[in-house]
Parts: sequence; structure tokens; C-alpha cells
Amino acid sequence: MTPAEILDEARALHRAGRPEAEARYREALERDPGLHGAWDGLGMLAHASRRRAVAVDALQRAVALAPRNATYRVHLGAALYGAGRAGEAVRALESAIALDPRSAAAWVNLGNACQRVGDPDRAIEALERAIALDPSRAAAHNNLGNLLKETGRVGEAIAAYGRALEADPSFATAASNRLAALKLVTDRTPEAILATHREWARGIERDVPPRAAVRPDVDLPDRPLRLGYLSPDAHTALPSFVRGIFATHDPERFRVFAYFNNPQRAERDPAIEARVTRRILAGLDDARAAALVAADDLDVLVDLAGHTGHNRLAIFARRPARVAMTWLDYVSTTGMSTIDWRISDALADPPGAAERANSERLMRLPVPAWCWTPPADSPVSGTPPLVRLGTPTFGSFNHAMKLTDATLAMWRALFALLPAARLVAVGIPAGSSRRRVTDALAIAPARVEFAPRLDDAGYRAMFARVDVALDPLPFSGATTTLDALWQGVPVVTLPGPWTWSRSSASLLAGLGAEAWIARDAGHYASIACGLVGDGARLADIRAGLRAQVAASPMTDVAGFVRHLEDAYRRAWTAYASGQLHRDDEVGARAAC
Repeated sequence: MTPAEILDEARALHRAGRPEAEARYREALERDPGLHGAWDGLGMLAHASRRRAVAVDALQRAVALAPRNATYRVHLGAALYGAGRAGEAVRALESAIALDPRSAAAWVNLGNACQRVGDPDRAIEALERAIALDPSRAAAHNNLGNLLKETGRVGEAIAAYGRALEADPSFATAASNRLAALKLVTDRTPEAILATHREWARGIERDVPPRAAVRPDVDLPDRPLRLGYLSPDAHTALPSFVRGIFATHDPERFRVFAYFNNPQRAERDPAIEARVTRRILAGLDDARAAALVAADDLDVLVDLAGHTGHNRLAIFARRPARVAMTWLDYVSTTGMSTIDWRISDALADPPGAAERANSERLMRLPVPAWCWTPPADSPVSGTPPLVRLGTPTFGSFNHAMKLTDATLAMWRALFALLPAARLVAVGIPAGSSRRRVTDALAIAPARVEFAPRLDDAGYRAMFARVDVALDPLPFSGATTTLDALWQGVPVVTLPGPWTWSRSSASLLAGLGAEAWIARDAGHYASIACGLVGDGARLADIRAGLRAQVAASPMTDVAGFVRHLEDAYRRAWTAYASGQLHRDDEVGARAAC
């Protein structure tokens, strides 16, 4: 066979997903090292299997041999992006577009690379160009939705996710992204948002058998339970919140499993490894992943992700465990009838009204539903800027997408009352996102100091530069609230009727700082003004907050684990006694 014929055979094997393709590409190159198509094929195989350096090297060879081939440059751009070399990816993709401006793939990849280098405006433009060339690209619509959301254009983002689902109705990621974006709107009631979640859930639960009856051979409810956690990152499992819990579970009462879906390298932690059995779900479809979970014969399986990235909610539709629960990251209902309970607390989900906004029964803990391990190396913030500068500085540390129109309108009223006040806003990308903030606040740009996303050290250092942190609306903070409090910075929040708008309020109540929880927007401004109206009092607050947090339920891992284990036991008892399968009213009473 000629080298060209071997290359044709390698490409056919490649298209068919056959592992022999790589050997055939290499055989073709042994015959003709200048066969650029074989280098391209090798590069794409290496890229698909995450052999980053091999992929980049092979594709650079293909481009060098065929510099006018735009497709090779697109492939090289994708490989460079995958290797974490986004700046080089931008340049490779720009050169591909110069050769072929009608390459939708080049524009899509350029959009992704621009987002990675912190240029969301150009990323949006690139994805809009790609969609104009090929409207059927569901992934491009979804990625555009993510960018629009991050730049505050929430309504447009929800519409983009809808177009992604029109292009591909089975696109689960776009469906979850659209549901998650609803936490950024204020014009829908909790009940309406629940209805949208239920509609999504019916689509994945449609072909699943109905709820199984209580097993006649269920063991006594007080035996040790087999407990599983399922998360995109269950190797570290939201480190500040769950690693301590993994290490503290009572081995006499629970055997713990952690199911990990995202292809990241697991961090070694002997305290966890001694108590937790890990399973990897990455690469398994929902049916095979559910079978792997079911083989562990779990009594209780806890979802930690909800509709966040890389979630595996479809596994729960297959009921791989006797009892299913959801907790922690999503701070909302999943909409699924096959998840029995959602773990919360009475302030985040007030009894009565909250039941109408959740598909799950509510298992309320007697303490805030978050337990946090503070960073060991976090610096002390020192004197408040107000004392040093004589003018107040407010801070925003939440994700840029949370700076909604409702948030900025509330802050605008505050800054109108304090003409000299400044804002430090962390995590806001350059360009239109920053202009949107200054325009909405109606203040001079010099009064706002922006910072991009920072590493941990840089992020924590920024708290020293603010007097008071401002919580957003309607999507409240949790980690950022705890970080601020640990750094001695008080947080002002306005809870709404939505669960996700009440997380900071729950934490502040657990701290005994109810005075920082506002009744309405006017009260929010009044609390903030009061905090920065007395420098000496603010300095006292700053000096004592860390110790106050350290003594609170939010950092008492051992105490929290006992409450959590009791909640799992109550859920199991409801299952074993048959209460879980009675009507919702009985089940809800059993949770209280």
C-alpha cells in the first residue's frame, strides 16, 4: 500500500473509533514523514485522549507542512486551548480565520479561547459569528449563553440556552444551565421556577420504572448505613465544605463512598482515604454509572451538585440507592421526583412556603446547612480602610454573573447616600461588564476599583481593602460570605423568597449577626451606612469576627456531622418504616 492509501485507512479507522488508527497513522509517517494529514490525525487522537503535549507537537508539524490548511490550524488551536495555552490558541485560530473566514469551527474555538484569556466581549462576538455561519451548533449556543450570563445579560443567556436545546433537545448541559440561570432573575416566583425544573425532570424520568415498593427484607433501621456522595469533584468534594465531613463520619455508623465525575487528578488525603471508598464515573454513560453505584448497595445517596457543571442527575432517575437526597452546591430544588429529600435549614427554607417550591421533601438541620473549614493560611485583614482613609469602601466578591440588574439598582441607592464611598469589585472581566457596573451605579469610574479573577492568595488579600461586603440579589453568597466574615469584614444581605437568596442570611443568623440581614432595599442601605458610620465600632467588629466565626456552628465540623448523620438516619428510618412512600404530607411531617 502507498502512504496515501495507509492514511486513508487510518482515517477510516479513526472515524469508526477504532484503536488501530494510531498505529496506521504512524505507519504512514514511517513511509512518508511529510504526510501532513497523518500528523493531523495523530494530533487529534492525542487531543481526544488528553495527551496534551503530544497533540500540540503533532499538530504543529501538520501546520508547518501545510501552512495554508485552515483546518489544521483549528485543530492546533483546540489542542493549545486544551493544554492551557489559551493565548497561543487565540493566535492559531486567528490565523485559521484569516485563511477561511467562514469556518464556524474556527470561530467557536476562538470564542472559547478568548473567554479563557479574559476577553468575554470578543468571545461573544466570535460565538455570534459562528452561530451566524452554522445555527445548528448547539454547543456554540450554550457557550454563548454562559458568556452572556457572566456579563450580566441574563435574559439573553436564557434565550441562548433555549436555542441550544432547540438545536439538540438531548443537550443535558444546556438544560441544566438554563435552570441554573433562573436563580438570577427576580420576575419568577419560586413556584414557577419549580414548575420549570419539574418539566425538565419529567424528560429524564419518563422511561424510568416507578418508585419501588419498600423492600420486605429491609434490615433494621439502626444498623450501620452505606452512604454515598455523588459530585463532579468528589475527590476533593468542594474542599472547604465536605472534606472535613468525609474525614469525620463515624465509621461505626456509616460506610462512606464518594462518586467522582470530573476528570481531574484526585488529591491525596490520608484522613479521607482511610474512611471513604472512591469511584470514578467519568466516561460512563448514565446507565452504566447508575449500575456501578447500585452495585455498592447504598442505603443513602447524596447529590452535591444539583444543576451545576458536570452533574450526573440522570443517574438519580434510575434510583441506584434506596434513599436519594440533594444538598449543598445548587441551593435549590432539582425538580426530580426520584430525589426524596433536600437538606436545608429553617432560615434558608422557611417552613410552610418553602414546601411549595421544592419537588423534594425538606430535611431541615437545626444549624445552618453549611459547615466550613477556614483556610489555614488566611491573613488577618488589619485596620479597616475607613479608619485609614476616612472614606468608606464597599466590596463585591461574588461571581460576576450575580451582579444582576436588581443588585446594581440596590447598590445604586446606597452609593447615592454616600457620595465619597468606593467599591472594590473582584472577579469582573474587562470591557462591557465593567462599564455596565459603573453605568448602573451612576458613579464616576474612579470610585470603582475592578479586579479580575484572582488566585487564592490575591483574592484573600483583597478583603483588607474593604470595610463592608455587599451581598447580591437574588443569588446570595455562601463561600464568599464566609470568606469575608473570616477576614473580619461584615456582610449586608437582603433575603428574598427564593432559597438561593437566603444563604447569606442563614449564615449570618448562625453567627448571631441578624442585624446585618435587611428587610428591604432601604433597610439594606441603612445597615450598610450604619456600619461605615463609626470607624471605631467597625474596627472592633473586624478584630472580633474571626473568633466569632470560629466559635459558630459553621466551623464545628464534628457537631455538624452529628446533625447530618442524624438527618441521614431519619431519612433511612422513613424509608425502612414505609413513611417515605406515603403521600407527600406524611413525608414532610416525618422530616420535621
